[in-house]
Amino acid sequence: MWGCAPHARGEGPAPSNEVEQRFESFWQSLGFSVDWLMRYSTISPAAQRMSQWSFLDLHRKGRVYRATAPNPWCIECRTAIAQAEVDDIERETTFYTLAFRLADSDGGRWTVNGSSSANNTPQPDDNETAPTVHRPLSTVQIATTRPELLPACVAIFVHPDDGRYAALVGAEAIVPLFERRVPILADQAVDPAKGSGAVMCCTFGDATDVAWWKDHRLPLIALLNKAGRLSAHGGPYADLSLGQARQRIIADLAANGVLLGQRPAHQSVRVHERCGTPLEILETEQWYIRLLDVKEELLAAGRQISWRPAYMLARYERWVENLNLDWCISRQRFYGVPFPAWHCEQCGATILADEAQLPVDPTTSSPPRACACGAGRGEASASADALPLPATLSHGPAAPGPRYYPHLGLLHDRKIIFPFWQAALDHRHGFWPRPRPIRR
Repeated sequence: MWGCAPHARGEGPAPSNEVEQRFESFWQSLGFSVDWLMRYSTISPAAQRMSQWSFLDLHRKGRVYRATAPNPWCIECRTAIAQAEVDDIERETTFYTLAFRLADSDGGRWTVNGSSSANNTPQPDDNETAPTVHRPLSTVQIATTRPELLPACVAIFVHPDDGRYAALVGAEAIVPLFERRVPILADQAVDPAKGSGAVMCCTFGDATDVAWWKDHRLPLIALLNKAGRLSAHGGPYADLSLGQARQRIIADLAANGVLLGQRPAHQSVRVHERCGTPLEILETEQWYIRLLDVKEELLAAGRQISWRPAYMLARYERWVENLNLDWCISRQRFYGVPFPAWHCEQCGATILADEAQLPVDPTTSSPPRACACGAGRGEASASADALPLPATLSHGPAAPGPRYYPHLGLLHDRKIIFPFWQAALDHRHGFWPRPRPIRR
């Protein structure tokens, strides 16, 4: 039986045991013929020890690292999540067209094939092809579905081959309502046919914003806090929820004459699979397992597995090929297996537990040694994060002894495709005694 209610750190396994007893009584009342001596809990001391040991093992091998980086964040569950926990939904939304005033503009002169003219209706010669008339130099129009992120706008992007904006690349625009200058840059990722062909980059609206922020070394404006409210960077909209900020900003844009129009649109939105909440991207400090450097190995390992049904191999391969983030394995939740780690309050270095301490609760135990910077053991704070379910559920044998490895024959839900993680652990029974694993 799987332990389905992880206990709170420092409280012992009582809550989990109580839930398990209720399940056992219920299933017995239904006449289930089960050997209850074979019960296994994913939160038992043995399971915690295996999960923590595997984390230390991966850390020794250089596969685990801690970094401050943009990562998907659920404002409902208030935790970072991994890319594997993201679902896509389709929904109706609104495209808002905004006017960004150009910095140092010349009062609205047109550019025609690279030259300027004060006449708004330039006429070609009879023997010439009609010239392309570009947008006035006084403003640039931006179409967006997320006007609430306007306070975090750090750049405007256009396609390098889009003649409408060729003369604007390298110039600056003024963010409406905030009067902040941002550069106008060119990037191949812009779709000239979407919206106005010019898009604002905010930190962060989606993965493209993250890529642009990295590639063009843009500043980061941390607009949202972990509860999904606007920070002090939101100016007059600080402490508003995203929905409240959206309404207020739209109203203020209209009042200032820079909301040029709006139209319905259809979009795909990424949501947290657990609660269905649309995801944000926040820069937070998390633990990661390196995956992007072994994608080819993961694909090769997948081809050695017998898939039922066979088309699941193609789904797995698409999933691996589309990975663009290392695996975030830290969760900001109270229940779960804690990381066997402390953080020095003086220099920020991580102090890992010794294997002899496992399983360890860092909130009630001291680190095994002082930090190398000279700070004492009492100057280290416990890691407040918990390991995610896939990093604990798929570790130990799902039976009370080390000689069983039933996950080798598990029938998984179509969304649980972590065979690479399980396969990586199959050979690690050196942590346990070495009986021959049973395949079934």
